[in-house]
Amino acid sequence: MWQAVKDTIEAMPGTSDSATERERLHAARCRRLFTVLYLGGLRAAEVAETRMGAFFCRRGRDGVERWWLEVTGKGNKWLVPATDELIVELARYRAAHGLPPAPHPGEARPIVLPIIGKKKPLSRGALHLMLKEVSGMAAERLRSRGPEWESRAAVLASASTHWLRHQEWKLFGRHQPLCTATRLPRSSLT
Repeated sequence: MWQAVKDTIEAMPGTSDSATERERLHAARCRRLFTVLYLGGLRAAEVAETRMGAFFCRRGRDGVERWWLEVTGKGNKWLVPATDELIVELARYRAAHGLPPAPHPGEARPIVLPIIGKKKPLSRGALHLMLKEVSGMAAERLRSRGPEWESRAAVLASASTHWLRHQEWKLFGRHQPLCTATRLPRSSLT
């Protein structure tokens, strides 16, 4: 279903050559929102409150550099392992806004930028509306494949940030050994 969402976003008006600046930024923002919800496993409140400067790179004990995202949620600071896809999407999103690929330490911009007023984070309500817009369009695309897709389309049409968070857990449990514990207490890296 993740691929259906990505395909839907790629088919949005903002991805065509004739797109307006607003349509282009809206499509980039939708892609960014789903990326941080699905690949980052963030809660809606965490998306609204986290800043670009929360991404950082650190060399592990094995000598490999890894990207992390520091998130404060439910009163605790967590480190979320940032997958290669999440970092590629971060660079793509920043490029759409004319920003360098990697954020600067302490950068105060929200991780999902509004189209107007770039320094203010989106509200949870705005994030929810974007989620419903894209998941509804993705569900319709699945339904257009035929009746055998109806059950998947129904699940996608009812998607929430909480549901996406659980999909991230399932994804990492199957495919990413580094991320089987999707969140580590902040003290884990010190």
